[in-house]
Amino acid sequence: MTVRELLDEEARRLETEFRNEPEIRAVLAGMIGSAYRQLALFDERSRSLVRAFDLRRAPGGRRVDQIESTVDLARLRNDQSKFEEATHLFDEALAELDRLERRRGAARAAPAETLRSCATGW
Repeated sequence: MTVRELLDEEARRLETEFRNEPEIRAVLAGMIGSAYRQLALFDERSRSLVRAFDLRRAPGGRRVDQIESTVDLARLRNDQSKFEEATHLFDEALAELDRLERRRGAARAAPAETLRSCATGW
């Protein structure tokens, strides 16, 4: 079995084995998307990252996770030369980071700063 076949199989299994655990599905879909990136499989990466993005944007999701998925999707769009969409997504992530930092205050801003560096370093 090749790495790609293994990733394809795991991507399919996510929908059945973790049906009632959307956060776990989102994390694993993001990890699978990252692995597809290493293999330069951009269509597969896109499906995985969009799935993670959709799962994390559902009500009740953690803001930091939602922002991270937005940055991941923005990077994907940038790699696909979809610069306008990438810029919009990066701007959305940065705006949400600003809102999060205002609510949390400086003492809890370290995770936000990490994400900010990802969004501004593209």
